Amino acid sequence: MAARVEIIGCLIVVAVLLQGAAADTYHVGGNISWSVPTGGESEYTAWASERISS
Repeated sequence: MAARVEIIGCLIVVAVLLQGAAADTYHVGGNISWSVPTGGESEYTAWASERISS
């Protein structure tokens, strides 16, 4: 019985860890894609600063 509880506990821990490893998809540059925006590099810097995680 104790072994069964340990296995269930391990499965719960693995499930929680896998949920935290989920990825996000970003479309680089938003609507302007890979073209050079009118604001130049500062446009990409501003876009990226909103999406960088600490």
